[in-house]
Amino acid sequence: MDFVSLFKQDKADRKRGKYLSRLFGIFSEDIVRIWAADEKCHYEDLGRPSIRFEDKTYTLDFTFQHKQSRKVYIVEQKCEIEFQNYKFFILNKKEQLSHHIKAKKAFMAFLEAAKKNIISASNSNSSNFESGYSIGNYSYKMIDGEQLYYTYKDGEKKEVNRVSIPKDILKDFEKSADEYEDKRIKRKNILLGILLVIIIAGILIYFN
Repeated sequence: MDFVSLFKQDKADRKRGKYLSRLFGIFSEDIVRIWAADEKCHYEDLGRPSIRFEDKTYTLDFTFQHKQSRKVYIVEQKCEIEFQNYKFFILNKKEQLSHHIKAKKAFMAFLEAAKKNIISASNSNSSNFESGYSIGNYSYKMIDGEQLYYTYKDGEKKEVNRVSIPKDILKDFEKSADEYEDKRIKRKNILLGILLVIIIAGILIYFN
């Protein structure tokens, strides 16, 4: 069975595809993080980037740095499998993304960022307990519970004290970190809820 037929089956109830799509969406970002953590991967995951657009801050999904060239890329991931009867499952043309441009400011911010070099290259060490955010020439990381702040100049990264970060950027870092933590807790609770349902269903089946 290939990846497409895992979700889309012509003779199956549509609810099946909807359920599997939503279930996959819960941990789809984790799959990418596991891929990036593999030593054979050509990219290093630097964390979640925060970018400014129309005087607001938007947090996207990934910041990837190519291990050889040290070039940095921001990434926005979409998991639209069953949405509108699998209309966006396989992307063949850019017009399939137009609904994001019209409806979501974060995606517009992502497109604007692609036109500019807003994130400088950096050298960073990965960790199993790491999250990070970048705004302009500043970045923030949480590594194993420790908060670290950096500034960039001519492609070089330098660790700085918290008080060296402008207040408005520091506020954006804290907001982004809170949003990420809320999303992580929500995903964890959903997974625990699914596990609880499976356990209850198993008990009912066993005693009946």
